[in-house]
Amino acid sequence: MTMETETAIHGFIASEPRLSFTQRGDARLYARVGRDRSEMREEGSRVDLEPDFHDLIMWGRSAERACEVLAKGDRFIAQGRVVNGERVVDGRTEPTEAFVARRIGPDLNMMKVTVHRRRDAPTPAPGEPAVAEAPDRSSAPSAERAAREVVAERQSQLPASGGASRPARARRGSRPAAPEAVSR
Repeated sequence: MTMETETAIHGFIASEPRLSFTQRGDARLYARVGRDRSEMREEGSRVDLEPDFHDLIMWGRSAERACEVLAKGDRFIAQGRVVNGERVVDGRTEPTEAFVARRIGPDLNMMKVTVHRRRDAPTPAPGEPAVAEAPDRSSAPSAERAAREVVAERQSQLPASGGASRPARARRGSRPAAPEAVSR
């Protein structure tokens, strides 16, 4: 049997995710995302390049859950497809490109995350996947709020690049820094 695959991307959320609804009531998430880039030099060293930025779109209940959990600066992994189109700007037709995500979540190589399981869900056996539920942010504990403020303050101290802030990069060979005490 052939394994079906989909395109996946990883990067950082460059703008605060925005949730809107169509006239039919379908949820739509939009966020600008960045992808770090680097290249190898002939002598074997790696040099960081400016990140590239793309539109990320997600639909339905998944969009609502993603908007509850993800915030600007978060590292993510998304699975979906690239959609190309066109738009008219000042009488000129310009190509557009967006990543339409079916699934999205935090990049565990770059962030520390706490999973909140549903109370009615059975405890998974070892080796079985866990079902994660997004926490309710409307009554976030003060520690989580304080952690988000620390992350926001750190991001505001970063030099601007391309108009969007991004988390600081770790030195080559060091472990990536995780936002302290942030649980989502």
